[in-house]
Amino acid sequence: MVVEEASISVTDILTGEIYATHPLCHDKGKLIGQKRNDRDTNKSLLEQERMIQQLFQEDRLVTPFLEHIHQEKPRYYRDQLGAIRQLFEDWNTELLIHGLHYCSEKELYSAGDLKSSIIYLAQLKTEPKKKEKLATLPSKYRGNVPEIRDLSVYEQAMERSVVNG
Repeated sequence: MVVEEASISVTDILTGEIYATHPLCHDKGKLIGQKRNDRDTNKSLLEQERMIQQLFQEDRLVTPFLEHIHQEKPRYYRDQLGAIRQLFEDWNTELLIHGLHYCSEKELYSAGDLKSSIIYLAQLKTEPKKKEKLATLPSKYRGNVPEIRDLSVYEQAMERSVVNG
Protein backbone atom coordinates (compact mmCIF):
# COMPACT_ATOMS: atom_id res chain seq x y z
CA MET A 1 0.00 0.00 0.00
CA VAL A 2 1.11 3.49 -0.80
CA VAL A 3 -0.32 6.30 1.33
CA GLU A 4 -0.18 9.81 -0.08
CA GLU A 5 -1.72 13.07 1.19
CA ALA A 6 -5.20 12.58 -0.24
CA SER A 7 -5.25 8.92 -1.37
CA ILE A 8 -4.21 5.37 -0.61
CA SER A 9 -3.20 2.94 -3.37
CA VAL A 10 -3.23 -0.84 -3.23
CA THR A 11 -0.21 -2.09 -5.17
CA ASP A 12 1.58 -5.28 -6.07
CA ILE A 13 4.74 -5.40 -3.95
CA LEU A 14 6.77 -7.17 -6.64
CA THR A 15 5.75 -5.26 -9.76
CA GLY A 16 4.53 -1.98 -8.32
CA GLU A 17 1.30 -2.31 -10.34
CA ILE A 18 -1.52 -0.25 -8.82
CA TYR A 19 -4.69 -2.30 -8.35
CA ALA A 20 -6.88 0.40 -6.83
CA THR A 21 -6.68 3.95 -5.53
CA HIS A 22 -9.11 5.33 -2.97
CA PRO A 23 -9.50 8.76 -1.38
CA LEU A 24 -8.03 8.96 2.10
CA CYS A 25 -10.40 10.06 4.86
CA HIS A 26 -9.47 10.91 8.42
CA ASP A 27 -13.10 11.08 9.64
CA LYS A 28 -14.27 8.25 11.86
CA GLY A 29 -17.02 5.96 10.53
CA LYS A 30 -17.45 7.72 7.19
CA LEU A 31 -17.98 5.46 4.19
CA ILE A 32 -15.65 6.35 1.34
CA GLY A 33 -16.24 5.01 -2.14
CA GLN A 34 -15.77 5.82 -5.74
CA LYS A 35 -18.45 6.47 -8.30
CA ARG A 36 -18.98 3.47 -10.58
CA ASN A 37 -18.86 4.89 -14.09
CA ASP A 38 -19.03 1.46 -15.74
CA ARG A 39 -22.46 0.76 -14.26
CA ASP A 40 -25.39 1.08 -16.67
CA THR A 41 -28.00 3.05 -14.72
CA ASN A 42 -29.80 4.45 -17.78
CA LYS A 43 -31.85 1.32 -18.31
CA SER A 44 -34.20 -0.26 -15.81
CA LEU A 45 -33.50 -3.75 -14.56
CA LEU A 46 -36.41 -5.05 -16.63
CA GLU A 47 -34.93 -3.52 -19.79
CA GLN A 48 -31.55 -5.06 -19.03
CA GLU A 49 -33.12 -8.46 -18.34
CA ARG A 50 -35.01 -8.25 -21.62
CA MET A 51 -31.81 -7.39 -23.50
CA ILE A 52 -30.01 -10.40 -21.98
CA GLN A 53 -32.92 -12.69 -22.85
CA GLN A 54 -32.64 -11.50 -26.45
CA LEU A 55 -28.88 -12.00 -26.46
CA PHE A 56 -29.44 -15.58 -25.26
CA GLN A 57 -31.95 -15.98 -28.13
CA GLU A 58 -34.85 -16.39 -25.67
CA ASP A 59 -33.45 -19.69 -24.35
CA ARG A 60 -35.80 -21.32 -21.84
CA LEU A 61 -33.13 -21.33 -19.10
CA VAL A 62 -32.36 -17.59 -19.15
CA THR A 63 -35.28 -16.47 -16.99
CA PRO A 64 -34.74 -19.05 -14.21
CA PHE A 65 -30.99 -18.31 -14.30
CA LEU A 66 -31.58 -14.58 -13.86
CA GLU A 67 -34.20 -15.18 -11.15
CA HIS A 68 -31.69 -17.24 -9.14
CA ILE A 69 -29.09 -14.50 -9.46
CA HIS A 70 -31.62 -11.87 -8.39
CA GLN A 71 -32.61 -13.95 -5.33
CA GLU A 72 -29.03 -14.76 -4.31
CA LYS A 73 -27.45 -11.37 -5.09
CA PRO A 74 -30.16 -8.69 -5.01
CA ARG A 75 -27.72 -5.94 -4.07
CA TYR A 76 -25.40 -6.75 -7.00
CA TYR A 77 -28.01 -7.78 -9.54
CA ARG A 78 -27.44 -4.78 -11.83
CA ASP A 79 -23.68 -5.48 -11.81
CA GLN A 80 -24.32 -9.16 -12.55
CA LEU A 81 -26.48 -8.23 -15.53
CA GLY A 82 -23.75 -5.92 -16.80
CA ALA A 83 -21.13 -8.66 -16.43
CA ILE A 84 -23.33 -11.12 -18.36
CA ARG A 85 -23.90 -8.54 -21.11
CA GLN A 86 -20.11 -8.00 -21.29
CA LEU A 87 -19.61 -11.73 -21.94
CA PHE A 88 -21.45 -11.34 -25.25
CA GLU A 89 -18.79 -8.87 -26.38
CA ASP A 90 -16.01 -11.36 -25.63
CA TRP A 91 -17.55 -14.74 -26.54
CA ASN A 92 -19.85 -16.16 -29.21
CA THR A 93 -23.54 -16.72 -28.52
CA GLU A 94 -23.45 -20.48 -29.09
CA LEU A 95 -20.79 -20.93 -26.41
CA LEU A 96 -22.69 -18.64 -24.01
CA ILE A 97 -25.87 -20.67 -24.43
CA HIS A 98 -23.88 -23.86 -23.84
CA GLY A 99 -22.42 -22.22 -20.72
CA LEU A 100 -25.92 -21.24 -19.54
CA HIS A 101 -27.06 -24.86 -19.85
CA TYR A 102 -23.93 -26.07 -18.07
CA CYS A 103 -24.46 -23.61 -15.19
CA SER A 104 -28.13 -24.53 -14.86
CA GLU A 105 -27.26 -28.23 -14.80
CA LYS A 106 -24.60 -27.69 -12.11
CA GLU A 107 -26.76 -25.16 -10.20
CA LEU A 108 -24.23 -22.35 -10.61
CA TYR A 109 -25.90 -18.95 -10.56
CA SER A 110 -23.66 -15.95 -11.08
CA ALA A 111 -22.01 -14.04 -13.89
CA GLY A 112 -18.63 -15.25 -12.62
CA ASP A 113 -19.75 -18.87 -12.71
CA LEU A 114 -21.08 -18.36 -16.23
CA LYS A 115 -17.77 -16.90 -17.36
CA SER A 116 -15.79 -19.71 -15.74
CA SER A 117 -17.98 -22.34 -17.38
CA ILE A 118 -17.54 -20.69 -20.78
CA ILE A 119 -13.77 -20.71 -20.38
CA TYR A 120 -13.91 -24.36 -19.31
CA LEU A 121 -16.14 -25.36 -22.23
CA ALA A 122 -13.97 -23.45 -24.70
CA GLN A 123 -10.91 -25.33 -23.43
CA LEU A 124 -12.70 -28.64 -23.86
CA LYS A 125 -13.38 -27.78 -27.49
CA THR A 126 -9.84 -26.73 -28.31
CA GLU A 127 -7.84 -29.35 -26.41
CA PRO A 128 -7.61 -32.72 -28.10
CA LYS A 129 -8.99 -35.49 -25.98
CA LYS A 130 -6.20 -37.16 -24.11
CA LYS A 131 -6.03 -40.87 -24.65
CA GLU A 132 -5.90 -42.80 -21.46
CA LYS A 133 -2.73 -44.77 -21.18
CA LEU A 134 -3.28 -48.24 -19.92
CA ALA A 135 -0.63 -49.52 -17.60
CA THR A 136 1.53 -52.07 -19.37
CA LEU A 137 3.82 -54.55 -17.77
CA PRO A 138 7.49 -54.45 -18.61
CA SER A 139 8.38 -57.10 -21.16
CA LYS A 140 10.40 -59.16 -18.68
CA TYR A 141 7.21 -59.81 -16.64
CA ARG A 142 4.84 -60.54 -19.54
CA GLY A 143 3.78 -64.14 -19.88
CA ASN A 144 4.75 -65.02 -16.31
CA VAL A 145 2.11 -66.84 -14.32
CA PRO A 146 2.09 -66.56 -10.53
CA GLU A 147 2.47 -69.70 -8.49
CA ILE A 148 -0.85 -71.10 -7.32
CA ARG A 149 -0.75 -72.52 -3.82
CA ASP A 150 -3.21 -74.66 -1.98
CA LEU A 151 -5.34 -72.73 0.50
CA SER A 152 -4.18 -74.98 3.34
CA VAL A 153 -0.72 -73.37 3.17
CA TYR A 154 -2.25 -70.02 4.15
CA GLU A 155 -4.41 -71.60 6.84
CA GLN A 156 -1.36 -73.20 8.43
CA ALA A 157 0.54 -69.93 8.33
CA MET A 158 -2.34 -68.18 10.09
CA GLU A 159 -2.53 -70.82 12.80
CA ARG A 160 1.20 -70.46 13.51
CA SER A 161 0.92 -66.66 13.75
CA VAL A 162 -1.97 -66.95 16.23
CA VAL A 163 -0.03 -69.42 18.39
CA ASN A 164 3.20 -67.38 18.26
CA GLY A 165 1.54 -63.97 18.30
